Amino acid sequence: DDGDDGDDGDDGDDGDETALLGTYLRSEDDDKDVGDGVAGQVPATNPKPLMAKPKNIRKPGDLPLLYPGPPFWMNDPNYLNKVTQQLRVPHHLMDLLVGNYTQQRDMDNRHAHLLHVYAKHKATLVSQGTAEGPKWALVEHVKMFRKAGWDLSFAAAANADHPPCTFTTAYHLMRDCGGLKMVDPMKYKPPKKSIPRHCDHCNRYCFNECECGEAFCDRDCQAAAWKDHRHICETVKDNNELAFTITKMFWGDRVVK
Repeated sequence: DDGDDGDDGDDGDDGDETALLGTYLRSEDDDKDVGDGVAGQVPATNPKPLMAKPKNIRKPGDLPLLYPGPPFWMNDPNYLNKVTQQLRVPHHLMDLLVGNYTQQRDMDNRHAHLLHVYAKHKATLVSQGTAEGPKWALVEHVKMFRKAGWDLSFAAAANADHPPCTFTTAYHLMRDCGGLKMVDPMKYKPPKKSIPRHCDHCNRYCFNECECGEAFCDRDCQAAAWKDHRHICETVKDNNELAFTITKMFWGDRVVK
């Protein structure tokens, strides 16, 4: 089931942080079906062409940390409760300080999940349709969107006579019918392991991400993009210092070197 992607691992022992963290780390088996990717073959992805991979780039001293995935602690109430106690921050204040950050990251992660759900039908995309994918009835798109935590049902109901359409059309129908609507968090099961995104520098598929959430293959791509990326990255960090601290605690020494 696409909606359970990455959710079949052992949750681990809550008392063993190493075991718990291990459920969020990808293995070679997880990555074996992910290559460089071809820009444009995945629906609604960045159309930029692949760039040459930078190598041995000088790393600025202020280059942010690079993590092997997103801040999964946002979906782990037990971990967040533990951190709240460690930092001695009242629960209501914690919610206030990290609430906007977690809401934005949740939306970003669901969007990445949505693209991944459609990308898993890559063979169908290539053989039956254009780069945007085949044309399906809205009821089929509703199922796909729901797997990634998005509610397209209201748009489908408002456009009951709409002909079969591509992913892009279905996405715009949702936006045109009152904006993006997310499935209730209690009814959405996000992936436990990171899903592929396009590196912000070379546009290859990758799983790593900068402290701010931008995707990068490795430290070389992160460093090569730092001149252009620095301002927005530092702005996000300045506005979400506590969330950045929790993410650093979550990943510990598992940062990408």
